[in-house]
Amino acid sequence: MEILKRELTARPAHLLALARAAPHSPERDARWQLADALGSDEFAADEVEPLLEQFFHDADEYVSRRALLALARRRSKRAEALALRAWGTEHEYQRMAALDALSAVNSPLLPSYLDLAQRDGREYLVDFANRLRARPASEDTSKIG
Repeated sequence: MEILKRELTARPAHLLALARAAPHSPERDARWQLADALGSDEFAADEVEPLLEQFFHDADEYVSRRALLALARRRSKRAEALALRAWGTEHEYQRMAALDALSAVNSPLLPSYLDLAQRDGREYLVDFANRLRARPASEDTSKIG
């Protein structure tokens, strides 16, 4: 329900404090909501991008994916390299997030990864790649969660 995210977005100092402690929390739902909230462009890159990278390395696939998508929303310089790592996991939803991130940062690698998604052949990944191909360049990203 994203209650934690909504409450903390209104309190940026609290959000940062909790996000710094969250990687050690057993609360998966709190970790992904914090990672997603850090994707706001109101924070300086040096404040939140190292935290988001830490969340990207979370053992939980969903937390990791939401961190990558948050970095992509911020148009982070770290997003492309992490998208390639996400692709390498071979997890279908990680691959979808990788494509979304490559699209968000206007990576020149996107066309080749869209081709790889087609060759992968998994239904949701192929469908997502097709939607990305059809999307106008100016349309917002972050359509998977």
